Amino acid sequence: MVEVPVGGETHMLAWICEPHNCADSQIYVMFAPEARHAWGLLITGGSDRHWLGEPDDAMKAAIVSGIE
Repeated sequence: MVEVPVGGETHMLAWICEPHNCADSQIYVMFAPEARHAWGLLITGGSDRHWLGEPDDAMKAAIVSGIE
């Protein structure tokens, strides 16, 4: 997990993958402080992106910046 600042608060970004298929099946999960909320980015097929938890544009940018 890594710390990522969003809107003046420190969030935690975690990454996991399907062990035998990391290149094609990954999920990134951003946790708000005190685990008040979570958002996710599921990447399948190597490039298909599916957002989870209805992140706003700032949260999407923070998740993407945390994985690049």
